[in-house]
This record gives sequence, C-alpha cells and structure tokens, in this order.
Amino acid sequence: MKNRFYFRILIFFFGFILFGCIVSKNSVKYFSTIKIQDSVYFDETEVDVGSWLSYYTWILENKGWDEAQKVLPDSSGLEPEVWKYINHKSTESLNLLGRYTGQPVGLYCKKCSEFIQYDKWLNPIPERCPFLDFPITGVTYNQVIDFCNWRTTMLGDNELVFRLPTNKEWVEFALKGLSENEKSKGQKDSLTNNNCQTFNYRSNKPCIKSNSVSKQNGIGRYMPEKSGAFDVFGNVSEMINEKGLSKGGNYQLYANQCHIDSVQHFNRPEKWLGFRCIAVKINKNTIHSNFKKDKQILNDSVSIVKMAGKVGQFTDIRDGRIYKVVKIGEQIWMSENLAYKPDSGKYWSYYSKSEIPTYGYLYNWETAQNVCPVGWHLPDKSEFESLLQNVGGDGSKAYNELVSSGNSGFSLLEGGLHFWFGYNNSHGTALWSSSELSKKAGITLSRGGIEATARIDNFFKSSGVYVRCVKDK
Repeated sequence: MKNRFYFRILIFFFGFILFGCIVSKNSVKYFSTIKIQDSVYFDETEVDVGSWLSYYTWILENKGWDEAQKVLPDSSGLEPEVWKYINHKSTESLNLLGRYTGQPVGLYCKKCSEFIQYDKWLNPIPERCPFLDFPITGVTYNQVIDFCNWRTTMLGDNELVFRLPTNKEWVEFALKGLSENEKSKGQKDSLTNNNCQTFNYRSNKPCIKSNSVSKQNGIGRYMPEKSGAFDVFGNVSEMINEKGLSKGGNYQLYANQCHIDSVQHFNRPEKWLGFRCIAVKINKNTIHSNFKKDKQILNDSVSIVKMAGKVGQFTDIRDGRIYKVVKIGEQIWMSENLAYKPDSGKYWSYYSKSEIPTYGYLYNWETAQNVCPVGWHLPDKSEFESLLQNVGGDGSKAYNELVSSGNSGFSLLEGGLHFWFGYNNSHGTALWSSSELSKKAGITLSRGGIEATARIDNFFKSSGVYVRCVKDK
C-alpha cells in the first residue's frame, strides 16, 4: 500500500514535467508532502495563491458562478495588488497547474505589471506572475475546510484524507528533525552565523541581505527546516483544526513570539493568516477493529463534537471529514448529509463524485444501518417524529423550517433519490430511518416532490436515500 502511495505521488509530479511546467533551471519549484510519521504527511509549504485559484477555477467550471464566488478570498486579507490580479481575468488560460491540486490555474495573466514593487518579497520567474507564489490569505476557516474536503475528493482516492492538523499534530510537525536540545528550547535559533534571519519575522534590525523581512513573502524563500518543510515559523500563521486558532507566528511578530506554544487568535480573514494541509492515510479495517477493542477511542470520537450555542461541528475520525451539526429540541443532528464511503454495501453519488462533499452518498436501507460514526446513530421513526414536532409538525411549515433557507439550521437539500433506473428528482428527497415498514420497505423522512411538505414516508429498501445521523444521548 505504501508503494502505491509513493507511486501516485511520483506520477503526480512527473505529470507536471510532462505538462511542460519545468522547462529550465529558472522554472518554478513544485513542492510535495513530507512524511511526519506512519501514514501522516504535511504539505511542504503553506498552500499558495496558484493552488487556490485552480480550486476556484474548478468550482467555477463544475458548480457555476454563484458557488465559485463563495471560494474567492476576502480582498482585505490580501496584498492590494494580489487582489487586483485575482480580480482581473485574462482571455487566455495559463499553461500551469496548481502545486497542491493538479488542476489548471485558469484564466489569469502570465505576467503581472505591478510585480516590481514586490521584487524583494518574491522571486521573479519568467512567464509566470510571482503573485501566484504568495501563500493564500484572506480566506475563512470554513473556506479552508471546504478546500480540504474537495482535495480529499480529488486526490485522496479513498485512501488519503486532507484536513487541517490538530494542535498536537502541528507541534510534532514543527519539532520534526530537531535535536533534543533544540526541542527543549521550543524553537530553533532565529539567526544564522552571519546574523541573518532564518525565518520571516518582524525585526528592527534585519540582515542587510534580508530586506524583505517583516513583510509577507512567497512560499519557500527561506531555508527549509530540518524536516524539509518551509516557513513552519514566521511568514504567515497557520490554521489548525480548532476554529479561531493558528500556530507558528507570522511576519508581524518578533522571533520570540514565533514558537511551539504560541497561538495566534483570529475571527476573520487576515493578511497574516494562511494554512497548510495534513494528509492522513486511512486504514479502515484497523480503525473498525480498534473501535471494538478500545473503549477510549469510542469516548474520544464522541468528544470531538463542539457546540457554540445551537450549532457546532463534528469530526468523523474514520475519514477526517468535518460535519456541521445543529441542536433542535433535545436532539443534536448532523446538518449535512453523511458522505462516508463504507467498505461494503450499496451506495451512489449524486450524478458525479464531485457532488459528494455537497450532497453526500445515497445508500440503500441495509447499508444505511451501519454507516453512522461511533457516538451517532441512524434515527428511528420516533426520532424523526420528534424532529417534525420541534419544527412545526408535518406539512408545509416543517418543510419551510427544514430546508436550507429555514430557521432550524437542518439545511435539507433537494438532492433527489436513486432507484433501479437511476436518479430521480421528481420525488424530492428523503432520509433513511432505522425503522421498517415491511420486509421490502423502510421508513423515511421525506420532503418535496409534488407538494412542498415534510412528512414521514417510506421507500423500497433497495432505493438510494440520504442519511442524517443523530447524536447518541
């Protein structure tokens, strides 16, 4: 399995070479991932503007204008000229792929005339706008989560999950390759023997050769850490999986503020705030085996649920996917359809795999009985009845509350259903329960169809229906 992973990585980067991106010693360097421990890999640099624009282009081409606008960064969190570059489209497509996505960057200019004022911050590369090599900033935590999920769908091949690291994982990554003495200091020395900075932080007396310090720099400009990673400390702070927290310090902070234990708080996009992904290789058989053997893992999986009032989020530790959740009455529901790919059973994606992050999977009734994460379960008929009562009862009122525009936060989508002849939108959509109507039919919560109502209904067990899990009490 390990050989397959490395082979795929080699194919990915040889693809760049064949694509014609690496043409001379002055060409851009393509970064990859760094192994931190068995089955855990970190991006070598912070995710760059070029990779983010390739993500935007993919969303634009596959999901349309409205969805693509949700991906754009906040202009106030970018260098002004970088935002002008992003906002000013070209009529020709760049012959270039995103470093961390493998997707075309899109309709952007090869060169950027405003680059001259940033020439100390970025390395000029022929036939390429250096703005693409800034770390992407100006993005929200939720936008980054969506990017990680999209990257999992595009590159994970059901074996790799891309996500933000935990605080513990980030610290282990930052300490990788350091001696015990260096680890005890909590950070590496900040100056070379020539009194030049070893990473990009705020300095009142920068080295004469380092006149680009205290400003955001492009990725990979400073010497790498002993692990091989770039800019673990300084340049831009890096988000972790806890919303509002970032690590590593940034170009606005002094060296003694950029250490292992320091945390930078945020509540909006910032110029000093970026991210890099962690890739975790999943062994589902081992995970399921541990669930049965180790009660502590069960307890840990339940404790991942984090609430802020009536809304929150939950991380499915089987694949690292993060779900929004909502409390309605005394129940805590996933407010997104389950998108877990089981090892066996029958399931379908809505039209194409690219829709899975939005709509989740459609499962037959039998498969649906075993797909909820530990600590959650497939609701029975009575739990759906309680949900309906909490949003106004059967009918149009419940329908208006449960849809994405409603006030309940349940956000039920009109994703159709799957029957033996294929997809069908005329029946609205539905969610499986664990209750049976008969040997051939299972009970569902259904919405839409001919009438705008929400109701208890039923479908043949062979049908493809969505799943919303409810938290165990």
